[in-house]
Amino acid sequence: MSRSIGFLQLAVAMTIIFAAGAAGAQMSGPDRQARFDALDTDYDGRVSHDEFVSDAKARAERLFGRLDTHGDGYFTGDQVDKARKDAAERRGGAPPRGAQPRFQGMDASRDGKVSHDEFMSGSAVQAERRFRRMDVNGDGYLSREEFLGARTQKPKRLDDRSEPPVR
Repeated sequence: MSRSIGFLQLAVAMTIIFAAGAAGAQMSGPDRQARFDALDTDYDGRVSHDEFVSDAKARAERLFGRLDTHGDGYFTGDQVDKARKDAAERRGGAPPRGAQPRFQGMDASRDGKVSHDEFMSGSAVQAERRFRRMDVNGDGYLSREEFLGARTQKPKRLDDRSEPPVR
């Protein structure tokens, strides 16, 4: 159960880090449409689970590379704090609060650092949850409408795709 809590905290931390990297702004309609087109690598007008997960994995690899500033195969809470601060400075915002509580949730082994495996495992869980949430009709594909509406709509189904709250 503590591993589930760690993945949830990892997802929260990654969301914050990704948001900082995106200058804290939501993509505009044309940007989101371009993103959908980039994800649809087989050009069939929809994003498959594999296309979505493959892209999420590549994005997580790039993010891990930015966080692992020493190139030693892991990152620490201080490295996360620095990355968030640098992102805030690039966009001209105020420096964020410390990432230590979120970092501790990512550190499944409790050794004071987040390894590549810990990070990628948590990233995979997050991608799976996000895909299930976005796939409103449950057909295993994201239509353009599902993808573009993902940030503004609440899930229409509350069935086996929903998970009970982590305690």
